[in-house]
Amino acid sequence: MKAAISARQLTIGYKTGKKEVPVSQIPALDLIKGKLTCLLGPNGVGKSTLLKTITGNLNPLEGQVSISGTTLEELSVGERARKLAVVLTDKAHLGFTTVREMITLGRNPYTNWMNTLGEADSQAIDNALEAIGMTELANKPLAELSDGNLQKVVIGRAIAQETEIIVLDEPTVHLDITNKTIVIELLRRLCQNHSKTILFSTHDLELAKLYADQLWIMNENGLIQGLTEDIITGRILEQSFSYDANGIKKIYDNLTIQGSEKEQDLVSRALAKADISIDLESEIIIKNNQEATTYELDGEVFASLAELIGYLESPSRIK
Repeated sequence: MKAAISARQLTIGYKTGKKEVPVSQIPALDLIKGKLTCLLGPNGVGKSTLLKTITGNLNPLEGQVSISGTTLEELSVGERARKLAVVLTDKAHLGFTTVREMITLGRNPYTNWMNTLGEADSQAIDNALEAIGMTELANKPLAELSDGNLQKVVIGRAIAQETEIIVLDEPTVHLDITNKTIVIELLRRLCQNHSKTILFSTHDLELAKLYADQLWIMNENGLIQGLTEDIITGRILEQSFSYDANGIKKIYDNLTIQGSEKEQDLVSRALAKADISIDLESEIIIKNNQEATTYELDGEVFASLAELIGYLESPSRIK
């Protein structure tokens, strides 16, 4: 797989006066072309420093960063802007600037000193509006938008920039769960339908596991990279974040659950949260139809897990 951004023997950090302060050493780094990659890691491990370094906003202490084989040092500011778009965490506060005007800023690397828009610029702006689903809101002031739509506009500006690569620093940090999902789904569509290469940082493990093709995990030892499912099955998340991915879950030796793997997992978690003990050989049968899901135990049928747990907690059943 080809890399859109790569680096070798990279040391990231910052300088205070003449003193260099290393944050992390990364022997190898490859952002895979056409994929949605998520950067995860505990606070203070250097995620923002890494993003600033690979986008050219901070010089590495050692090593070089390359975009499609060309080092950042060899690229002018304008050339970088035509290859790489960056979306920062800060919320846009531009008063009565409209959606279209905000997205038009993405054309700055291509326009002249008077910012004159040509036909190609107008088409790129229209394409960006369509990609974020806001064509009908093009003339709406940013001040009147929800946080979710405002974040989509900022991403739209990056789309209008027509770069192969987009790097976003916590694009969902200000959003509720619904808008977080909408924004990440937008990023995924950009990769799948428009061949973009996207890297975003987040603290939302579940969204990363659901949507990212690749994961970058930063910890005190550096950077771990790989296919999302390989990272999950390798228990790298637990090791990096010091948590148990199984969470509240017990193994019930005397219990058999008939159902899908996901259903078995949900039932086991619900029983564990309720601190249910099962000392007798028991079998729970999960049945699904068009109307509802039911749970069968001891010849009884329960319309919900709450009813099942209530039965298991009752003195009438010997546990």
